[in-house]
Amino acid sequence: FETTLAIGASELSGDATHTIVAHDPLSVSVQWRAGGGGGGAAMTTPLVRGMPCLTATSTQPTPTVGRLASGAVRANGEPPPVHLRDATSFGVEPGSGQLWAFYLSAKAELTVDGSGAKVVGKQDGLVLRAALVPSREARGTLDAHAARVPVGGAVHAAANGKSAAQLRFS
Repeated sequence: FETTLAIGASELSGDATHTIVAHDPLSVSVQWRAGGGGGGAAMTTPLVRGMPCLTATSTQPTPTVGRLASGAVRANGEPPPVHLRDATSFGVEPGSGQLWAFYLSAKAELTVDGSGAKVVGKQDGLVLRAALVPSREARGTLDAHAARVPVGGAVHAAANGKSAAQLRFS
């Protein structure tokens, strides 16, 4: 197992706790809370079957938008260090040759260095999203739907006698 991308916050260090805060047949939501000196910082991540983006919602932390295992070679086409003001989305190309798209629910100031990106200052309620872009053409589809955050799902089944008639996911 190799961690390709990590999303976190500087306040969520080694003494942070994690708890399952919600679950259903298609998802589980995990919350990380800062330990003693974290001042109430938390990050919640819904893990939903089939979701195209990793999503995390911050509560009072200073988010690390992406720590890339192979380092950042370019951010929005420029070599690091890159400083972004009022950013709501940006792209990062790590040394692995992949392309990652990042989305933010509100304008934020970011710095991107050789290891990844970090939001400048605390961002309460900021929703961070990251998606591995499978092709350049797929970036437009990801951009168009970046604000849609799956948080769970349900399975509905109908039978006709001994045969399954309908299986629906919502």
